[in-house]
Amino acid sequence: MFLGYRALKILSPLLRFLPYPRSVVVKYGNLTFLVPLRSLDFYLRNFEHVLIDKAYTKLSSFEPRKHDKVLDAGASIGFYTVLAASRGSTVVALEPYPPHCRYLAMNIHINKLRDKVKILRAALSTKLGTVTLFVGINELTSSIIPEHPRFLGGVKSCIEVKGIDLETLHHVLGPFTLIKLDVECLELEIIRSGRRALKDVERIVVEVHLDCIDITKVVEELTSLGFTTVTTLDSEEPYQAIVYAFHR
Repeated sequence: MFLGYRALKILSPLLRFLPYPRSVVVKYGNLTFLVPLRSLDFYLRNFEHVLIDKAYTKLSSFEPRKHDKVLDAGASIGFYTVLAASRGSTVVALEPYPPHCRYLAMNIHINKLRDKVKILRAALSTKLGTVTLFVGINELTSSIIPEHPRFLGGVKSCIEVKGIDLETLHHVLGPFTLIKLDVECLELEIIRSGRRALKDVERIVVEVHLDCIDITKVVEELTSLGFTTVTTLDSEEPYQAIVYAFHR
């Protein structure tokens, strides 16, 4: 099914109850995304958050560039990954939830970006090993931290997934010039455990989930690593803030 974004947004409360089709197509410029029909309104809000509101690219210096090597931690179904790869960046897309990985792979394929993206079906964690992912009723809130999806609607299941730490990623698949960090309440722990890797990163954009993270501590950690930071708030997402951090 293909409808314009605005029509999809209006009809999403009804469309998600249809047994078929399983997916809809959403266009953004010359980019095409296959979006699951289940919980369509959640995915459309994420589409709007990433591509229309430009949550991770409000500062022009954080636009992915041709020679960037990008780590997209928390890639979901690929809105930011596809955007970055379409700009010429090489992307490592990290996503632990299997249904999201399938859509991520399809969206990379239909945009003809397979040579620009490597998908890892794993969660960014503080160490290597198996971790429990608490899958939210809103699957976009799924997290290693169970309190987060519980706060934002509830947990519907738990699955075991691979965990990988930032320093291992940086050593094996980096070095990265730009990191987008959306790890659903693990952001402060990731920054603290990945300090050595982050010293080599030019820019990092962190989605901070205010229901569980003190944003001042995130800023303090990044500042202690030599980053200059800019923080933005989103009136449409009252429990989120974005911290842009860059080395001068």
